[in-house]
Amino acid sequence: PTCLLEPQTVYGCDDAAVPPAIEGLENVDQVFGDLTPEIDRCLPWEMIHEDTPLTGSLCDADAPLQVTRTYTLSDDKGNSATCEQVFTIEIDPANLPTVTAPADATGLCPGTTLKTDATGSDFCGNLLTPDILEGVPDDIDECNSGTIGVVWGVTDVCGHSNTATQTVSYLDDTGPMML
Repeated sequence: PTCLLEPQTVYGCDDAAVPPAIEGLENVDQVFGDLTPEIDRCLPWEMIHEDTPLTGSLCDADAPLQVTRTYTLSDDKGNSATCEQVFTIEIDPANLPTVTAPADATGLCPGTTLKTDATGSDFCGNLLTPDILEGVPDDIDECNSGTIGVVWGVTDVCGHSNTATQTVSYLDDTGPMML
């Protein structure tokens, strides 16, 4: 018999991304090709499969996260054939991590502190801590009315990144003082 299964890349975070195994003698042709004459002549046949534990690491090109599935077709006379299929698990590059900037805000200056409660997560659902990449939403020591864009960013373990922008407006409501 000929093994028809090719290596396959699947998107996910762990072995839950690996598709279900092909089951039953009625589906043996999906794994080994058309064996109808052999199966008819040498009954009973049995097809079983076994998956290896996960090996490698997510996002590691030299040792990617993989599962090897081995199908074994055998009869009661000791004849057997095997077919291996390797599944490589990757994070889908189209699914960037998410980042949610705090709501747009308006503050009075001087000395107003605005909330900086941005949130982020990766494709696998792990929480990420956003960093400020541009803008300064901290205390304003000198009053400069205007608007700034605060750019929040996250990067996942595979190096995929994403950003979100918060608009912060500062108003000067303190009149000039005479000395």
